[in-house]
Amino acid sequence: MSKFWVVMFNIIFDPVGNRPQLKRFNGDYYVEMKDEERTLTASPHCSLRKMNIRVKVDHPFIPWIVKVRRKEGIRCIDVFEAVYSCFKTTLTPDEELRYQDYLKTDWCVTAFKFRCAKSPGITYVNERQGKRRVDLLGERTFFGGLTYDGDDKWTLALESHRRFAPCYM
Repeated sequence: MSKFWVVMFNIIFDPVGNRPQLKRFNGDYYVEMKDEERTLTASPHCSLRKMNIRVKVDHPFIPWIVKVRRKEGIRCIDVFEAVYSCFKTTLTPDEELRYQDYLKTDWCVTAFKFRCAKSPGITYVNERQGKRRVDLLGERTFFGGLTYDGDDKWTLALESHRRFAPCYM
């Protein structure tokens, strides 16, 4: 059995209110992330104070850079919170116009309805609040790991929920 853990975090949900799960590589069970694990430094090799994270997805229209800053050194929870905050943002009217064709696709509509139904609160109210950046990702909303690209640049891989379903949904 592997002693390594994989963080399972769905960026649809607030990482503070919906504590990320850790999953063993063998897939046997899930355990809640302990506070001491949530506050581990983002890198065991050095103290990071700045990260600029771009998202690796199949869609060329994801322009947002996730910016993580912390003078005392970036912790795992800081990365999760920054990713969630970036993608929970409601689309502006300009963005809705720019992405209008994508917003009408089955995968985007399904992602929007899923998020609204699973998010805290009443589904109808969530729907009335509008589409968010995360809805443009379709079903690829699970944290799949970070790759260091040099300087302060990182790439975030996002995975489909189908990789983890039905255990997490």
